[in-house]
Amino acid sequence: MSDTTKDVTTNAVAPQDDLVEELRTWLSENWDPDLTVEQWWQLLGLAGWSAP
Repeated sequence: MSDTTKDVTTNAVAPQDDLVEELRTWLSENWDPDLTVEQWWQLLGLAGWSAP
């Protein structure tokens, strides 16, 4: 019988620390408290940091 389980550790996903650092950098460069909520969500979406 063959083993059909998948080893999820082999997925090509960026390490969590790298992802968190990338997000922190993006936030520090783009955060503007004067933006409306609509503008903020649009900025997030265009940058690829959100999904509908």
